[in-house]
Amino acid sequence: MTAKRVENYLGTEGILSSKLEGFEYRHQQMDMASAVEDTFENARHLIVEAGTGTGKSLAYLIPAILWAVENNKKVVISTYTKTLQQQILNHDIPLIRDKLGIPFRYGLCMGNENYLSLRRLKRSAQAGLFNHPNEENQWEGIFNWAGETETGYRSDLPFEVLPQVWEEVGRQKDLCLGKNCETHSSCFYFKARKQWFGAHLLIVNHHLFFANVANAGAVLPAFDAVVFDEAQNLEEAATQFLGLEISNSHLIYFLDRLHNPRTKRGLLTRIDHDSVFHLRKMVMVARQAAEAFFNQLLEEYGKNNRILRFYKPPVLNNAIYVPLEALREGLKSLEGGLHLEEDRVEASSAAERCFEFNNSLSAILNQHMRGYVYWIEIAQKKRFPRVVLRGVPIHVAEELQEQVFDKINRIIMTSATLTTSKGFEFVKERMGYQADEELVLGAPFEYSKQVLLYVPDDLPEPGDEMEIYVDGIANRCRDLVAVSGGKTFILFTSYSLL
Repeated sequence: MTAKRVENYLGTEGILSSKLEGFEYRHQQMDMASAVEDTFENARHLIVEAGTGTGKSLAYLIPAILWAVENNKKVVISTYTKTLQQQILNHDIPLIRDKLGIPFRYGLCMGNENYLSLRRLKRSAQAGLFNHPNEENQWEGIFNWAGETETGYRSDLPFEVLPQVWEEVGRQKDLCLGKNCETHSSCFYFKARKQWFGAHLLIVNHHLFFANVANAGAVLPAFDAVVFDEAQNLEEAATQFLGLEISNSHLIYFLDRLHNPRTKRGLLTRIDHDSVFHLRKMVMVARQAAEAFFNQLLEEYGKNNRILRFYKPPVLNNAIYVPLEALREGLKSLEGGLHLEEDRVEASSAAERCFEFNNSLSAILNQHMRGYVYWIEIAQKKRFPRVVLRGVPIHVAEELQEQVFDKINRIIMTSATLTTSKGFEFVKERMGYQADEELVLGAPFEYSKQVLLYVPDDLPEPGDEMEIYVDGIANRCRDLVAVSGGKTFILFTSYSLL
């Protein structure tokens, strides 16, 4: 494949020009596509900033697909937002297939928790897990939808499902029975994975990409190249994935799922075993210890909304460790005496969660991880304050270089906002990325001729009289829309103002 290949599709006399009404040739798009094409052909690393309106997605999708199909390879396209992912899936890929006539296979890769579990759906019906009418109505809606959906994607549901409902019916990796599951042949997740292995193009988000890295490549099929779009968010995604977190709400919710005496739900409520009564007491002891520990945090750091960094290990008695460790040992002992495999898997998973909670809490309180920053977040909620302890790495460059950049021969990083002072030095240093080629492309728009900047100096100030400010903004927006003739996109900085 030569550099002229992409010109056949994106050039002034290319296929898009003849088949797509309103197509406008953009030399920035052509330059980017040629650079991407060269990156695939010669196993290189590229970083490219292309302004808004360049048509970045087509500039990397077309050469990626051509190279993957001709060489029987797999290319990962990783994005940060669902919006861009949906644009690629619903607009760009159909356009390439229909208008350009390029035959290829692709798969949308989503994390475990996004798929409906048919086994857990069936079991939730037998267990009678939902007492609230709204929860029962949603469960019934999911049950009916399960017979119609081809994907099982949570996002395809015709309504916004409550988290506590999806928690009971969604797929969870550590609760999966694999080939021993009665619904394995019709499992939405495994049908999707089969499609992934036959695809040329894998569409993922940054979070799933790093889940694959953390699991030694066990999440995604082996691939040969990766395009990171919205690459300005790659460092943040890596930081989040490498970080530690424990909260009072997550821990109490976990314990309630083992045994909730109020609702009479949970694994230890459902199963019949000699040790269950003792384990229920252990859950209650762990819950009391957790509540006491987080109340101690609130007494120490206040109950108002705040984020406060720990510059040194906090002087706190970790009263949670011993009860959780005892519960973990009890669950491991219980696991061997259970008859049903799904109960054994659930007990094993719960024991592992106890270990993970203790490991994260100890690491944060003792500040074991070198190069990490630690803090506490307190947020007022209706029932009780939410307290979160976090620890994240300050720098991820070394980890990214070792686990990603040194292991993949063909990498394209792209975004509209990657440079600082017209150079890539800052982002390369932060991420440890060494590019063979760097490309900065301006936007195809002539802003000096096409854009008018309007800065009003007579609007009310935001403050105590918020209604007056909102009315002023709304009236001025209405006037500007009328003057410009409509077709206006208005961007807000908060949902409340919107």
